[in-house]
Amino acid sequence: MRLIRFLSETQAAPIIGILYPDGTAEPVEGDLLGIWKPTGRRMRICKLLAPLQPPVILAIGLNFREHAIETNQPIPEFPVLFMKSPWVAQNPGDPIVIP
Repeated sequence: MRLIRFLSETQAAPIIGILYPDGTAEPVEGDLLGIWKPTGRRMRICKLLAPLQPPVILAIGLNFREHAIETNQPIPEFPVLFMKSPWVAQNPGDPIVIP
């Protein structure tokens, strides 16, 4: 089973659903990280979306000794944290826009 996030013809808000081989999806109800269940109806997928839309992305840089060495950076004493905007999540098939 493959869970996806998508847009349909009939609903403007993103939907979480189960992807089927024929290209349709069955929406699910409930808490995706808790208890959820299939709705029993199928929808046509208009657009696949990124699997998640995080509010913020927190990352750790130079977390491997070899990475610090290959980038000619000193090996940090403490983790190097940086943030990415939630808008960096890319939808499958969308063009990558370079401003």
